[in-house]
Amino acid sequence: MRIRDLKYWPPKPGQSFHKNVNTGPPPEWARVKYILNVQGNTIVFVCEFEHDEFPYCFTARNEETTLVLKGILEANIGKSLFWIGEIEIPGN
Repeated sequence: MRIRDLKYWPPKPGQSFHKNVNTGPPPEWARVKYILNVQGNTIVFVCEFEHDEFPYCFTARNEETTLVLKGILEANIGKSLFWIGEIEIPGN
């Protein structure tokens, strides 16, 4: 199973931290910048596009999947959500 096979992947972005932007970037252009928080089966992370930061919130099916996803995101800082979606989830 690949990350793109997870229900609701890729997540939709929230509003930009820096500008009043109504829509976020497409997954091909949103690049992971850092992880904000992990709580239970929810992970909040930030992607960058054209010098703007967009928060993303993703809820996985369980905490184990969330922790695996956190590790994958941390290992792929600077990669697009689309690219990360192609990564195989270990153990699935």
